[in-house]
Amino acid sequence: AMSPGFVAALAVGATQLPAAAVPVTGLEPGYIMSDSILDDAATMNADAIQAVLNAKGTGCVPAAGSTCLKAYVESTPSRASDALCTGAYGGAANETAAQIIAKVATACGINPQVIIVILQKEQSLVTATAGKSAATYARALGFCCPDSTPGVCDPQNAGFANQVYSAAKQFKRYAANPTGYSYRAGMTNTILWNPDPSCGSSSVFIENQATASLYNYTPYRPNAAALAAGSGTGDACSSYGHRNFHLYFRDWFGPATQRAPVGVVEAGGDTAPSYIGGAA
Repeated sequence: AMSPGFVAALAVGATQLPAAAVPVTGLEPGYIMSDSILDDAATMNADAIQAVLNAKGTGCVPAAGSTCLKAYVESTPSRASDALCTGAYGGAANETAAQIIAKVATACGINPQVIIVILQKEQSLVTATAGKSAATYARALGFCCPDSTPGVCDPQNAGFANQVYSAAKQFKRYAANPTGYSYRAGMTNTILWNPDPSCGSSSVFIENQATASLYNYTPYRPNAAALAAGSGTGDACSSYGHRNFHLYFRDWFGPATQRAPVGVVEAGGDTAPSYIGGAA
């Protein structure tokens, strides 16, 4: 099975951070995010999410026909629980973006911080100073927006609430059916640098399911030029999706990975040293 299509420019990461030529560090190609962080649905409630949207969008003054994410509202349908999103979603009139993100995170068991960062890396929705159009909200996470029809998404998945819910559910689908998608944990994967296959590819041993899921969602890897450029522009074969995901998540919420500590903890008193992560 193939992963959902994407608008090519968005998959490459046309949405840029403010240029800063400080080389990117700490982005491990085979370990972008820990499973425990991706699946932590309890990091923020709706009020905390609203506070982030307010803070990151503090300078947003909407242009004509546009809406700031911090002020976005949409009436949502109810959704029954299922095997992937095991919590039901109770629809309501005029829910805020923060309420939608929080309720989807709870229903589908995904970290709302991940949803916020994907909204940013795909469409700059979080920090847009002039807001975004209804058409942009309709494809907010780039889910089921094929490369072959730029700007046009599957109508069943169009709309902000649909995009957030469908994208969150897709991450659960990757984990539930890991062999049904192109990128798999626990093995070496061939990953393109860019949608243009002439740019070549690299081999990456993907360590865990969360990282495999991120590659299935955005199937390119930033090259050396993209990383050396910091948050700026690399070269013609650069892609920026995972680089920007890493930078936004780190800068807004902290590290996206947690490795089990290995070493010796010096215990006080008369007890022997305790070992973490196996024998020393």
